[in-house]
Amino acid sequence: MDDIVMRRYTRQLLETLSETEVKLTERALIRHINSLRSNSMPTYDFEVELCYVQDEIQRRRAYSKSEE
Repeated sequence: MDDIVMRRYTRQLLETLSETEVKLTERALIRHINSLRSNSMPTYDFEVELCYVQDEIQRRRAYSKSEE
């Protein structure tokens, strides 16, 4: 299983990732969640991590807009 998918995304870790890494992480988690759902497996833990990643994406968008 992907190292990206198995990580625990703390605020500290997310702040160190580049914009590209955050977006790749989001896509990898979404693919993994969809795969688990198609096999009727639990997705909750991965959905929580996805929420953290998506929150970081939203924070970065808000921050970049405030700098304009």
